[in-house]
Amino acid sequence: MKSIRTRLAFSFFCIVFLLLIQGILAYQNIRSISEIQKRAYGHQMRIEDLKIRLANARLFVFKIIGTLNPSQMDALKDRFANERAYLEKALADERIDRKIISENFEMYSEIINLQYDFRFRTAQGLINLESKRLHEALVAELMNLSQIVQQRSADQIEKAYGRTLRYTFGILIAALIFAAILAVILARTLIDRQQAQLEIQKSEEKYRNIFNNAVEGFFRSTPDGRFIDVNPAFSKMIGYESPEELVSSISDIGTQYYVDPADRDRYRTILQQAGTVDDMEFRVKRKDGSTLWVSDSTRAYFDEDGNVVRYEGIVNDITERKKAEKEKEQLQAQLVQARKMEAIGTLAGGIAHDFNNILTSIIGYTELVLEDAEKGSQLETSLQEVFAAGKRARDLVQQILTFARKSETQPQPIPIKEAAREALRFLRSTIPAHIEIKQDLKSDASVMGESSQIHQLFLNLCTNAAQAMDSDGGVLQIHVKDTDLSETILKKHPDIKAGRHIEISVSDTGPGIPEEHLDSIFEPYYTSKDIGEGTGLGLAVVHGIVKSYGGEISVESTVGKGTVFTVYLPITETDPEEPGPASKRLPEGIERILFVDDEEPIAKMGKAILGRLGYQVTAVSDSLEALALFRSDPAAFDLVVTDMSMPQKNGDKLAEEILEIRPDIAVILCTGYSKQIDDRKAKKIGIRAFVMKPLDRLQLTQLVRKVLDEAKPSRAE
Repeated sequence: MKSIRTRLAFSFFCIVFLLLIQGILAYQNIRSISEIQKRAYGHQMRIEDLKIRLANARLFVFKIIGTLNPSQMDALKDRFANERAYLEKALADERIDRKIISENFEMYSEIINLQYDFRFRTAQGLINLESKRLHEALVAELMNLSQIVQQRSADQIEKAYGRTLRYTFGILIAALIFAAILAVILARTLIDRQQAQLEIQKSEEKYRNIFNNAVEGFFRSTPDGRFIDVNPAFSKMIGYESPEELVSSISDIGTQYYVDPADRDRYRTILQQAGTVDDMEFRVKRKDGSTLWVSDSTRAYFDEDGNVVRYEGIVNDITERKKAEKEKEQLQAQLVQARKMEAIGTLAGGIAHDFNNILTSIIGYTELVLEDAEKGSQLETSLQEVFAAGKRARDLVQQILTFARKSETQPQPIPIKEAAREALRFLRSTIPAHIEIKQDLKSDASVMGESSQIHQLFLNLCTNAAQAMDSDGGVLQIHVKDTDLSETILKKHPDIKAGRHIEISVSDTGPGIPEEHLDSIFEPYYTSKDIGEGTGLGLAVVHGIVKSYGGEISVESTVGKGTVFTVYLPITETDPEEPGPASKRLPEGIERILFVDDEEPIAKMGKAILGRLGYQVTAVSDSLEALALFRSDPAAFDLVVTDMSMPQKNGDKLAEEILEIRPDIAVILCTGYSKQIDDRKAKKIGIRAFVMKPLDRLQLTQLVRKVLDEAKPSRAE
């Protein structure tokens, strides 16, 4: 458009300039013609004046010629000289043709000189003749001069008109040529302009088609936070029915579009400094209040002063990619955690074998001493504490193996009060002293499950509450009671079944949890703690345990006041098994038993426990020695009790070779921990019983009696 205006202005200027030149030349020609006409008219008037003067001179001559004396003649001569001078001057003043003047001047001079040099004669006739001839000749020459002047004036006027016409026609022709050239230029300009407009229109249509049909979101916006234009994909992306609805609804992008206004500030700063933003990722709000992740690439457009006038950009929804990345991170974290758990399991399995062997000696020898101790004495009381500690240590090893998935346990009724007390005893030694623990345990009911999982439930909930108050201290409260679920709770948790439940409440007086985080706290690896302060698995594990038991867990929190976790677990009607007292009568026998264990103290303990009950026990701490002893007299034994892990030959291999020698022999396989054998594999070999260490005296003697009794029918056959 600017080029077209420039061309038109230049063309108009050229035409005005040519017309101005033409007008100036025409004006000069007209002035020349007017001057020539004025000069011709003045010259004609002077010639007429000369004619009158000559006529008067002639009359004067005729009047005075007869009366003139010589002095008068001289005066007359002077007068004619003056007339001559006047004529010469008149002719000189007229700018006619100098050639005409020069050709006739001599004749004029001769005529005048004749008059001046004339010698008056006495003869009147000669004077009259000369005077007449002089007058006629002068009049004739003057008439001739007048005609020549008129002709020359006409020629000059004709030439002036011709020159004017030539100039005019020349300028007109030049103007026509220039107009034709200008018309061509204008036509070409108009054609170019139309083509440019067509190209622009096509480009705009193409851009509009791309803009409207693109799967990516396109937008144009102002720096102060208003959308100028968006495409349908963009409006659909953030939940609006049409681009017009979006543009009219969002008046402040920073607060209505961005989830975090700081992202908007960072976005504008980068555009002001660099002019472009490439694949900037941030969260935005949808119309319904939900959020999504987007990737934004934008270019800023500046005015002549360097101020941003608008933004134009492309937006892609990367929510699914972000979810995939998060899932990948979670899977990687789970893999790391699985490897950690595997390492823990390997460690647990390694220490479980040795630790269970140690506990076997502690528990077994404690029971032997208890049997000899005086009833009611301080010694018996102390030994009972040692025995109870040994059993707790045994259960702890079992929990470690269960947690590391190295041991399978069957669900059993777990008294919830005892589990809570045990967890609190453990927590008191680990929680800082400036955190007060309050407990209100009113339930005597049980939950069907695994003791290690119930223990873990209490530990994780209480540890999480304690960490919330770690810096400023506070009060940790645990409430346990029986309850019948109300209609409100059942509506809030539709997956839980009606009936009697145990309600466990763990609360703290910490800073509370922001509302926007409440929906995420049970997700695996979600944590608001700093690196090294937690893995984000605690509440996820609790949630998994509660759900697997058919229960529900909920959380309520107020920022600045604290948090309350509430757990509902169904009550089981099955009563928990009570372990028999240590003083309970033990089954006796007279059978012959081969007791094999690479730990010599355990072998001696087994011989002592079973020997006191009447059994004939042979204790061996070497598997090869035991095999040789059995081969020497297979009928000398009714039962073989062997450990699994031994240096020369493992217990399963020893059992196989013994059973090859005597298939009806009863075999009991014991192990502190082994991943090579389980109950199924043991039975496949022919082993009658597979049991985990450590065993107390009651368990050992009951198992021995049971296996011997079951083996009698097979031996009888």
